Amino acid sequence: MSCRPLIPDPGPNPSPSRRPLKRDPPKHCCQVAPFPIPEVMRHINAFALGCRSRFAGCVVKVAWVGSWHHGEAEAAVAHYMWNEEGCDVISQGTDTVHAHLVYKSYGGLSIGYNSNAREFVGDTVLTAPLLRWEAIYAPFVSSLLNQSWE
Repeated sequence: MSCRPLIPDPGPNPSPSRRPLKRDPPKHCCQVAPFPIPEVMRHINAFALGCRSRFAGCVVKVAWVGSWHHGEAEAAVAHYMWNEEGCDVISQGTDTVHAHLVYKSYGGLSIGYNSNAREFVGDTVLTAPLLRWEAIYAPFVSSLLNQSWE
């Protein structure tokens, strides 16, 4: 697996072209989450630790949508988190780009999961972990196909 930023970390002195947050440093970030299962909980914890490593007082708010792929619910959560909860950055562990698009429409920033959402949304998507399992699965599948797996 690999996790690489889609754009470089701006560091402590970002360029003037950086889109300003509602509050800098951000006080609230949001995680759009599908289900409260261990994989998702680890993702939320990692996101919270990352936010707090950069912005000590940052609070991560979690919104459960009950689905891996429910664009309307994800968009509704994004509108709510921006307008009612004051979240500066949104992250998602679901499978659509709807939350990213909502935050982009408000001038906000987002963080994806397991796909390059920048291809669909643009440069308001800061980064995403891109999980690449080929190195693990390819030898296994190859050994199955050539009947050498034991």
